[in-house]
Amino acid sequence: MPVSSSRAASPGSITIGYGVVKAAERPFYPLASGLAAVVLFLWMGGALEWTVHPRIDARWFAHEAIFGVLAAVFTGFLYKSARDWMALDPLRSIWPVATGLVWLAGRGAMLAAPHPALAAIDCAFLFLAPLPFYRVLKRSRMSKHVVLVDLLCLLALLNFLYHAAILGLSPLAPGALVGAAALVSVVLAIACARHGGADRQRAAAAVVQSRRSDS
Repeated sequence: MPVSSSRAASPGSITIGYGVVKAAERPFYPLASGLAAVVLFLWMGGALEWTVHPRIDARWFAHEAIFGVLAAVFTGFLYKSARDWMALDPLRSIWPVATGLVWLAGRGAMLAAPHPALAAIDCAFLFLAPLPFYRVLKRSRMSKHVVLVDLLCLLALLNFLYHAAILGLSPLAPGALVGAAALVSVVLAIACARHGGADRQRAAAAVVQSRRSDS
């Protein structure tokens, strides 16, 4: 795969081939969109008694909306941001495939696996997903974006506590943990928009300044 980029890398960064990072972000947006449609269909089917599954209830719907759909969207955004903000490779090409498979396994486990097994599979995705983006941040020395990793890790912790509560290992209420995760997701979405918008404005200003210098 060619190791080149039409973008100018920021100081201390490494330019990479466009296709490598596209492979990193590509699986998660379609996966999130597909799951959103499936979750909505199953939820409506259960409400209308078209389909009957013992695990499809309000708690399952809330969990999959946050820890399934939104978690995949945030992961895709972070991987894409490595190219947009830092022009660095966020991960090796096998990583998005592996994490995508873990994510899919977690979705299936939520409907079919015994709870101890599904807890381990479901929690694995959110613990693994932030690692390559954190590595990129460390290499690029852009510590201002670490808050995005921290919020995603907080989401992972809440998912772990949710499953611990379901298994009777925690006195916390699962519903309260899902509510806290929803709040963290809102904060994370705002943070992603703010960090992404600020960097785009700085990049646009740099382009304008460069054109003025050339003229």
